[in-house]
Amino acid sequence: AVMVRMLSEDKQEVLPSDFLMQAEKNGQIVHIDKWMLEHALLELRRQRESGKNIRFFVPISGASIQQEDFMLSFCDSLEQLGAKGSSLTFQISEVNVRSRIQDIKKLVDAIKRIGCELAVDHFGLLPKGESLLKHLDADYVKLDASLVSGIARNAKKQEEVAAIHQMINKSGAKTVATGVEDANSLAILWNVGVNYLQGYFLQEPSEIISYDFSHF
Repeated sequence: AVMVRMLSEDKQEVLPSDFLMQAEKNGQIVHIDKWMLEHALLELRRQRESGKNIRFFVPISGASIQQEDFMLSFCDSLEQLGAKGSSLTFQISEVNVRSRIQDIKKLVDAIKRIGCELAVDHFGLLPKGESLLKHLDADYVKLDASLVSGIARNAKKQEEVAAIHQMINKSGAKTVATGVEDANSLAILWNVGVNYLQGYFLQEPSEIISYDFSHF
């Protein structure tokens, strides 16, 4: 999962919640998206050259989805950097998917042609999720972290997550549980059958890719 952080003038880390919303308001979010994609592609190329076959999930804003030249610019970057689309998954929040469904469908058609995949993020908090997935060819659906928080002590949440997971798999997508913070939650989610897990308990964010993928 590719994440972006900003450094303040005194070199302190600024969280996304403190600058991405402002970037959306002043029209800078598209530039941030392009910067992230370019750096992700550079890193993917470096990883491939070192013999590692990994996939990046890169978040994309609603504003970028609406940019008519977004895919053209991305394809140009793929060609220039010698990267492969099959190593990248576009990650879009459920809210942005719902508000721009026609734009999303066009984007999905375009990214599938070059081997990329689609992940819907922050899923499970809004109604009629099943209807949304029926109209969207998603490869992964990432559960909102609030659904996972405290799940080991909450039987109702366990039932809810199990039902959402079954719905996601029925649509043909794979479920990613995010925000996994402890062993008990991991055990519950494993029993539920979710396909993938993400969270600090498994791996904290890092500035470099230090995880050993050779065992997988």
